[in-house]
Amino acid sequence: MVTSTSWCDQGLPGKLADRLGKPISVIGDVPSNPPESFISDISSVKVGEVVVAVGGGSVMDGAKALVAASALGKKRSLLIEHLRLGTPLPADLKMIPLICVPTTAGTGSEVTRWATIWGEANVKYSLTHNKLYPEFAILSPEMCVSMDYELTLSSGLDAVSHAMEAVWNRNHNIFSDQMACAALTILYNSLERCLRDASDLESRAQVQSAATIAGLAMSTTQTALCHSISYPFTSLFSMPHGLACSFTLGAVCRFNMKVDIDRLKPIASAFSLNSTDKLPDRINAWLIELGIGQYLEKYVNLKDLDTLDENLITRARSKNNLRDVDEIQAKNLAKEGIMAFIPG
Repeated sequence: MVTSTSWCDQGLPGKLADRLGKPISVIGDVPSNPPESFISDISSVKVGEVVVAVGGGSVMDGAKALVAASALGKKRSLLIEHLRLGTPLPADLKMIPLICVPTTAGTGSEVTRWATIWGEANVKYSLTHNKLYPEFAILSPEMCVSMDYELTLSSGLDAVSHAMEAVWNRNHNIFSDQMACAALTILYNSLERCLRDASDLESRAQVQSAATIAGLAMSTTQTALCHSISYPFTSLFSMPHGLACSFTLGAVCRFNMKVDIDRLKPIASAFSLNSTDKLPDRINAWLIELGIGQYLEKYVNLKDLDTLDENLITRARSKNNLRDVDEIQAKNLAKEGIMAFIPG
């Protein structure tokens, strides 16, 4: 079993043991944004026939790291090489089945083959393998009720980002477009209600389902420019991932529509717009209605942007974007995004 300290404090391992039997091992302290050192921390963990991950995106990332490390056995050095250098893991790895029970609604990790591990100097590494897709994803809105407003907002906006970036993506197809539109439609109609009433299980279930659908869309296309820009804001300013990859959505939408405005029709449809002309402004207006500005101010201000260099491009992500972008353009998009929500 893989989970977080907060769920251990609530007695979750014992409750599951009463129903399912005592787990062979419990990793109950997966940190937020798991670091590379986590690989060493789990090196002696005994793994059984299945790994069950109960928690948010970081917990599911940690569980995928455990599954990959267990499959490699004595060759775990290949995992570090994979993270640092991007060397593919052996295709024939026999991985233990993974069951994911997400307790946040946004990452979509319960339906993807990726995990994020952070290296020294806040370098983002990606763990990926075709056999890292979870065997099952169990969605229970009751598991999300404990999320506070900021976590609900950040998680929900992560799902919004996945859906939008799946649309303005070079790897899109008709199916990813339909999934992204479906996810955005649900989020546009349910996220505010979920934020307003944390105990509303119906809206919680809607948002949770939308996050998984957005994860399916994103698992087809991968993410793009907004995620590329987000990584320094998370690593340098500790900005939650969902906030970091969503404050540029309106700006990037405006940037991309200059090369193919029709590509954005699935998003406009989800926002009940007859045309895409006003879509960037509508995106920003909606994010303001959700209260993104007051939370962004906790982590960053306009002066902070001057301390950033122009290294906001992660090529593995930005190359998926509909329109080519350089470092200067990316920094300007970050500024435009921040200025839309934080008064100068």
